[in-house]
Amino acid sequence: MKVVKIVPNEFNNESRDERELGICQEMQAEVLVFAKEKNGKKNMIETVDGFKVHRCSTRPLGGKIPNIINRLAALFTWAYFVRKSKPDIISGHDLVGLTIGWISTWFVNKKPLLIYDSHEFELGRNIERTRLQKTGIQCWEHFLIGRSALVIMVNDSIADAVKKIYRLKERPLVIRNIPPRWDINKEECDSIRRKIEADMGQGQYLLYHGAVSRGRGIEKPIKILTYNHEYRLLILG
Repeated sequence: MKVVKIVPNEFNNESRDERELGICQEMQAEVLVFAKEKNGKKNMIETVDGFKVHRCSTRPLGGKIPNIINRLAALFTWAYFVRKSKPDIISGHDLVGLTIGWISTWFVNKKPLLIYDSHEFELGRNIERTRLQKTGIQCWEHFLIGRSALVIMVNDSIADAVKKIYRLKERPLVIRNIPPRWDINKEECDSIRRKIEADMGQGQYLLYHGAVSRGRGIEKPIKILTYNHEYRLLILG
């Protein structure tokens, strides 16, 4: 059995994808990842964290061609390579990955199973969209979910929302994006704490951990600090 994962990024620190693909390898499946080109490397296969990764370009027509045309061309270029690999199962990292996987199944007699492994709540993503764009995304997601053998979401509230919005008979499977368990080195933690306090001063800290961008929650601790000066904000971004 061959499992293909389509990841429209550089496949860096994708712990959730790697856990999914690791399970596939334990089941003796052949695994191939399609990911964005990195450091100019494209249309080549390299090994990343024990997985074969096929690098594909997101601008296959070159830098002088408008971005929107390049992105459309990339969908079909990626789909061509995915189809050529003859997978039994295709797992899309997001709606774009799932779209590429679906295109690759066109006019195929024995169609591979599609898995929608959504890493975000697509309708609530931190992207500025018009009402028309949101409607289009919702219709497209509904269409592709109807053609997927399995739908995976990152938490219960998103799974419940998706089930309700699209009136699904079955609730999407929930696989949380959490790191593996590790042993905490208390001495190392204390050392880091002392260094932070030496730079920022002693006191109580608010910790923000995640992408430093709008709509990710960083606004709340900043707002708290405007009227409560007892806290210091530490950003781990």
